[in-house]
Amino acid sequence: MLNTIKVRILTGYAGILLATLIAAVVLTLNNKQVTHQVDTFVSETLPALSTLDSVQSNSKQLVLIGFSLYGTTLSGNAFDEQKQELEQNVDAGFKALGYMAGDTLKSQFNSLVSSMDSLQATMSASRVDWDRARDDLQLVNELASVFDNALIEVRNQVASKAGERSQAIGSQLQTSQFTIYFLVLILAAVAMAGYHSAKKQIAQPIEGMAEKLDSLAKSRNLVARLPEQSTHELCRMTNSIHGLVFVFQAGMKEVKGAVSGIEGAVNSLSTTTEQSSSSVDSLLTDITGLVNIMDSLESDMVESLQRSQTAASAAQDSAKQVDAGRVQVKETADAISDLANDIEQTASMLETLQVEGNNVSSVVKTIAEIADQTNLLALNAAIEAARAGDSGRGFAVVADEVRTLAVRTHQSTVEINTMLEKIVVSITSAVSTMSSNQNKAHDSVGLANDLVSTLEAGTQSILALVSVSEEAAVLAKHSQLQANEAKNGVNQFKNLGDRLSQNNSQVNDAAEDLSALANGLSANVNQFKIG
Repeated sequence: MLNTIKVRILTGYAGILLATLIAAVVLTLNNKQVTHQVDTFVSETLPALSTLDSVQSNSKQLVLIGFSLYGTTLSGNAFDEQKQELEQNVDAGFKALGYMAGDTLKSQFNSLVSSMDSLQATMSASRVDWDRARDDLQLVNELASVFDNALIEVRNQVASKAGERSQAIGSQLQTSQFTIYFLVLILAAVAMAGYHSAKKQIAQPIEGMAEKLDSLAKSRNLVARLPEQSTHELCRMTNSIHGLVFVFQAGMKEVKGAVSGIEGAVNSLSTTTEQSSSSVDSLLTDITGLVNIMDSLESDMVESLQRSQTAASAAQDSAKQVDAGRVQVKETADAISDLANDIEQTASMLETLQVEGNNVSSVVKTIAEIADQTNLLALNAAIEAARAGDSGRGFAVVADEVRTLAVRTHQSTVEINTMLEKIVVSITSAVSTMSSNQNKAHDSVGLANDLVSTLEAGTQSILALVSVSEEAAVLAKHSQLQANEAKNGVNQFKNLGDRLSQNNSQVNDAAEDLSALANGLSANVNQFKIG
């Protein structure tokens, strides 16, 4: 059953397919496990770490607003609003963490919130007890540190689980890698086995057959036979070659018999050549009369050619002048196009500058009014702060900063006025561009005038060409009459010449081909051993 090349190749490919399927199943299972681990890591571990960072940030922000409340930089209402928002964020983080948050972590955060409430109550009293407030703030700081350490511990637990999942993923990937290596080794082994099998059972027998065919070709021995082969396909090839050699052997025998018939045909062709000699003499007489007519026609055609050359020269000059006019027309069109583009750009610049100038003027006016009002408000605030005494010092500093901002705003209005002056310069440049466009328009008019002159010169040249062409037409008509006479003479000897050409060509070709064929066939047949 395995004596055919096709079956052996199919068996090898089946083995490769089986190994590939097994490896594919193993890789698919490993990939599913890796995908599950990665999905778990992405859907649980990463969000948990992000949530822990958010909770830690909110707890630190809660402590910071406590310090701000203690430092009187944050009002009680603002503190209460920010504290509620941060508490809501932390509660949302605990819900997102789920079981990882734990009761201990929530209890520690509640203690921190309670200490913050105590600090708020102390700072909101009509008379602040700074010693108690300091103790409350210290307690807040300690509880925040405890809560932060608890968050760090939970984060470490989550990170530990993430490391375990990473190790599991690495193990699965390593298994997949080993599977791929195993598949590559199997494929390499099958390939090597296939190579050796093909070399021994296919390549070597074919090489032996080729050497035997080369030997038969050199010796031209059509009687010899090729050795038998073991595989079915090579046996069919050997039998087909034997059949081809047998057909060729029979054909060579037929060729040998045909050589004698060719010799008789060569003798018959010699007789046909003698008959063609009389036709050649008659053809020479007709050709002589035709030559005389063609001589007269040639002189007229030469003169007509000279006239035609003159007309061609005039036409060439006219074409050059017209082409020059075309170039000038193109230059004129380009200049007008540039002029239109410049005018359009200038108009756009003027419109834009006008709009921007109006906008800037309005903005400058508004800024100036705001600066004056701000300066006045800052001055009033400074006066009120001075009246308040020590409790208004902080507000006095703010009033000074506002006055400084008002002065800087006034300086900005000065800079904007400078920008307006630059815009005026741009408008002046736009006016200069309009003047340049007018000059280009004048240049375009000059180019158009030059175009008119060029076209007039081209018209004169074309008129001269028409006159010469008329003279050439008269000569061409005379030449046509003589050409008709020559055509009649050519038609008279054409048929005779065709018959003579056909006879001579057939005789010469047949004689040469048959003679060469007879010699070649005889030599080739004698080289082969046909039995």
